[in-house]
Amino acid sequence: LSNRGVILTYLGLRAGWIRSATGGYVSVEVLLSQVMGEGERPLPNGLLLAGGAECGRYLLADPRIHELVQQMLAMSRPVGLLHPVYHLLFDLLDKRTSSFPLLSQESQTMTEFVHTFVQRFGEAGQVGGRQPSFTQRPSFSRH
Repeated sequence: LSNRGVILTYLGLRAGWIRSATGGYVSVEVLLSQVMGEGERPLPNGLLLAGGAECGRYLLADPRIHELVQQMLAMSRPVGLLHPVYHLLFDLLDKRTSSFPLLSQESQTMTEFVHTFVQRFGEAGQVGGRQPSFTQRPSFSRH
């Protein structure tokens, strides 16, 4: 994504480190409560929800995730669900709350999905001469 000028911000349910699906670690930069709580930060321009089954359970247990996705879609901002978390979330969320559908990775490679997501982001008119930014929620880990 950084090769395409996309700025990532890592969103977490709590402060600390998040273990990615590939085994690396990233530091949480923004807490979900900062986006969905007191309104300290504006909604991101795009949202990628990533994670495995454990992460998906945490996401499903927090109604703020559902609210965030619904608000993003209502504002026609792209929401992407990476494999395998989309299995857990896709059927529970209204897939077309606006003219902007949820995008799910399904059988695409990560590269193909990111290309589709960034292309959709541009079609939504979000880029408009500025660098797009996304909030990504990678796999959850208690480590």
